Amino acid sequence: MRISFYFGHSNQNDSEMNASKQPTNTGALATLVIVFFFWGFIAASNSIFIPFCKTHFHLNQFQSQLIGSAFYGAYFFGSLVLFLVSNWLGYDILNKIGYKKGIIYGLWISVAGALLIIPSANANSFPAILASFFIVALGFSLQQTAAQPFAIALGPGNRRSRMRAAAHRTTAPGPGPPSARCWCPRGP
Repeated sequence: MRISFYFGHSNQNDSEMNASKQPTNTGALATLVIVFFFWGFIAASNSIFIPFCKTHFHLNQFQSQLIGSAFYGAYFFGSLVLFLVSNWLGYDILNKIGYKKGIIYGLWISVAGALLIIPSANANSFPAILASFFIVALGFSLQQTAAQPFAIALGPGNRRSRMRAAAHRTTAPGPGPPSARCWCPRGP
């Protein structure tokens, strides 16, 4: 006798009960939303890093704005290189390696750039800091390029665009800390 019989459950076998449970991607989506939050936090930290470098390295206004140019220029450059190499190879590199691996490779590129900041700061070299920061942002570029379709793929077919929008609410553009911006609803 089965225990479920005593509790008034129908006499289904275990395979039928397991078939009714749909696997969800809630954990993966939650992790991706947290990662989106950290990308927004790092991007918002540029406004703190610029005055620090301006004071520490005795930079003029033009030189201090190179920090933002290096960071966001890396997004453009990284996306352009990924597109050109994919076009030259004849297939989409991210589809070939997978979105999760793309995010992981981007993370490792960002870690390498972050580790390069240590010797750059010890050498007191602003050009080396810019190069390190550029490498960090290159990794972010790859991570976000892979995360876009990954966030869509995680959602059920009828709610995929909402999944992407929910993840993006944590990195909404505009002034203010990303933690405050994630509570402001914007569209579906």
